[in-house]
Amino acid sequence: MNKVLLIPAYNPEEKIVALIKEIPKGIFDQILIINDGSSLKYSDIFNKLSMVEDVKILTHESNQGKGAALKTGFLYVLKNIRNCMGVVTADADGQHLKKDILAIADSLKPARQHLILGSRAFNSEQVPFRSRFGNKLTRMVMRFFFKIDLKDTQSGLRAIPCELLPQLLSIPFNRYEFEIEMLLIAEKNGYAFKEIEVDTVYENNNMTSSFNPVIDSVKIYFVLFRYIIASLMTASVDYIVFFISYSFLPEIFLCTYFARFIALFVNFIVLKKYVFHLKENNTIVGLKYLLIVIISGFLSSITIEYFNHVLNLNIFLSKISAELLLYFGIFLVQKEFVFRLKGR
Repeated sequence: MNKVLLIPAYNPEEKIVALIKEIPKGIFDQILIINDGSSLKYSDIFNKLSMVEDVKILTHESNQGKGAALKTGFLYVLKNIRNCMGVVTADADGQHLKKDILAIADSLKPARQHLILGSRAFNSEQVPFRSRFGNKLTRMVMRFFFKIDLKDTQSGLRAIPCELLPQLLSIPFNRYEFEIEMLLIAEKNGYAFKEIEVDTVYENNNMTSSFNPVIDSVKIYFVLFRYIIASLMTASVDYIVFFISYSFLPEIFLCTYFARFIALFVNFIVLKKYVFHLKENNTIVGLKYLLIVIISGFLSSITIEYFNHVLNLNIFLSKISAELLLYFGIFLVQKEFVFRLKGR
């Protein structure tokens, strides 16, 4: 079965040519280089790459982002590479050495549902602070919310089974956040993770990377914190409807369920489309979600009653306290029961 090396490249340096020439023949059926809208002054580098055996250059007319470049490569592989075992992705900025690329490629075996990552050591002094901090924060969030425990969540050196590529093409993100979403999609589809230790290379404090520390960091953490964002949106609807209805009819039980069902449609669509990216039958997911709404509404009602009548908190504090108390439990139930894929 065939393996493909895929490298997104935006304004690459000359050293990428040397790297590609060092790759032994027969390891990869094809080497795909995605020119992601590089400036014209880099044309000579891509011309040199195109003359290397088994190398194919695909070009974006404008810079679309690393995620878009990866998707272009994945689509090409699905359409043109027969009997594909998997795709090895690597960066064009010199972070990934030949020996590590080959080690990742060698670990890619047929009939194994593994997403393989080249894991760097972030305790090295040569790692820029922003990279160390970003990886620690991302690790913590992914471990807490998604039960994914990886040493290196942001590695671009990966071996991806071809069976996973169609699911990855559905990811709506086009920049560096694509790679974080890839981990979540792989986990949802039942893939295990395997980390292989690789050399940690940061040349010139990683200044050659096209990663924007502000814009790309915000987008990455939107992917990870989008459940919280969606919950805040839904909670706003829930609270407003609850307090308005309570001012007319001060019945906690009725007002809780009325607000819950008003917020149901907004929350369901946002979670299904933007948080969990699920394509399962709407009826099945909807019925499971409705059951959670009924149960959570009941728990919320009795908790509000307790805070309001037993602890003598006012209705506003009682409502907020009850919802905060139930928040993480509801998230875990939604993730594992309502929006869980059959293959997991």
